[in-house]
Amino acid sequence: MSKLFTLIRREIWEHPAFYVAPLVVTAIMVLALAADTLVFGQNILRPTNFVQFLQMVPDAARQDVYGILMIMPAFIPYAIVLVFVIFFYLMDCLYAERKDRSILFWKSLPVSDTETVFSKIATAMFTIPLVTLVVYLVSTFGFFVVLTFIVWAGGGNPWTLLWSAFPVFEVAGLITYSLLVQSFWFLPFIGWVALASAFARRMPFLWVVLVPVGVVIVETFLFGTREFIGMIGARIEGVFKLSYTDEDLHFDFDDMEELQFENTGSILDVIDPTPLLTSTGFWGGLVVGGGLIAAAIWLRRYRDDS
Repeated sequence: MSKLFTLIRREIWEHPAFYVAPLVVTAIMVLALAADTLVFGQNILRPTNFVQFLQMVPDAARQDVYGILMIMPAFIPYAIVLVFVIFFYLMDCLYAERKDRSILFWKSLPVSDTETVFSKIATAMFTIPLVTLVVYLVSTFGFFVVLTFIVWAGGGNPWTLLWSAFPVFEVAGLITYSLLVQSFWFLPFIGWVALASAFARRMPFLWVVLVPVGVVIVETFLFGTREFIGMIGARIEGVFKLSYTDEDLHFDFDDMEELQFENTGSILDVIDPTPLLTSTGFWGGLVVGGGLIAAAIWLRRYRDDS
């Protein structure tokens, strides 16, 4: 286990994009908010408008409204960047070491191919999402500090209107749950990209993309069906249908001038992993993903590019 943690630390050290990418997202969002407020002057973050918005929210619904309307949507840009970082990391992780011949050095160390590949898979599944989550939470905390001054400037009480209902633990719990279930659900995709990285002699991106595209074209030409692409689409959206329920949270918007909030539960009430854990798609995906990862380990162990 100590070897695995050492290998993961090596991945973090060699790939600063893990933390640079979410920091760039934070910087872009800050600049966008500043430009919208200072240049156009119509943003809800103008002190008077913002305090009026907060005062419209009932005390009983304040925590969940903040979480769903103000904090959770802010994670979407981080999530999009996270997908790209993981994709390009996996696509390059086993290919680059063969390209620059550093694999010869790493194979001379007392570390097995299984441990090396597992460290890269664990980095993609857990480390990169964790780093992104930490950057996001720190950025969100900083954003609430800025909102504190905005509320003061608008004549409101920051503790009553803001901090007392700041759902940091609930939001962190929901995002952590989401990242975990999606990491396991998308293991077949993770395994496929890692396998392409281990197999490709050049341009692994083409292997990652063109092989599935080729399967779709051949299936369409020979059988006139599109089952494969339908299966991929169902895989992508399936995790959202099986992992959450929104029956306990309801927020009705009659119009943006007069918001109507009806709260009947907590943010964490949307979590329901039972359908996911009892689905054949979840366990079948683990088997397929595990097989692809095993093939990547075999290729790294026995392939000779000399």
